[in-house]
This record gives sequence, C-alpha cells and structure tokens, in this order.
Amino acid sequence: MHVVEHWKPAMYTVPFITWASADFKVNHDIKLWRHSVDRSFSSADFIYTLCDMIGITFKKMDYSRSLISDQFVQHPRWIGDPSSPATLKDYDTIDWKIPMVKPFLVADKSNLTVDNKL
Repeated sequence: MHVVEHWKPAMYTVPFITWASADFKVNHDIKLWRHSVDRSFSSADFIYTLCDMIGITFKKMDYSRSLISDQFVQHPRWIGDPSSPATLKDYDTIDWKIPMVKPFLVADKSNLTVDNKL
C-alpha cells in the first residue's frame, strides 16, 4: 500500500482508449462516445461502459456508471486500501499541491483508412 503522503495523480490516472473496426461501426454509433471525453471515470465501473459500448444488458446494468451513457453520473473515485476503509479518499477532493492537467482528446482517427494515413 502506498503511503498517503506519497500519492501522485499519475499513480491513479489511466488513459481510456477505444478503437472500433469498420464492421463494428456498421451496427454501433460510436460518434455518441465522443461526449464522454472529459468525464471523470473509475475503472471500477468499466464493466458498465464496456457492456453499453457493445450492447450487452443485464439485470443490474447501471447506466449511471457507463461513461458513454446519457444517464452517466460522476461517482466518487475512491483510492486507498479497500481492506482498510478509513484510508479511502475521494480522488477528486484531494489537494494534490500540483497543477492538474485536464484530459483531452489527443487525436480522432475515426476516418482513418489505408489511403488516409495521419
């Protein structure tokens, strides 16, 4: 377990990158995914996003936890030791004492083809 005084944002920030084949795009509107670029997200909710992306539903599907859903609600992003609840902190409320870099869309290759290389 990391000592709280040594936590750094980079220890908890993971890029979320997607790619879709042409066949997938025929049956799925991935343009809807773009509205989620600036949303804060916990990997604990990844199952809801993945299922939403590929069209799987199940009894306890929670669209408020799907990054691409119009029903998405930002939930606390807990960091710390889950076996010691007193150590858990909300990532977004920590004073990191360093400037935070806001995530942004680096490149959009949705129209990339063999003839249209970047």
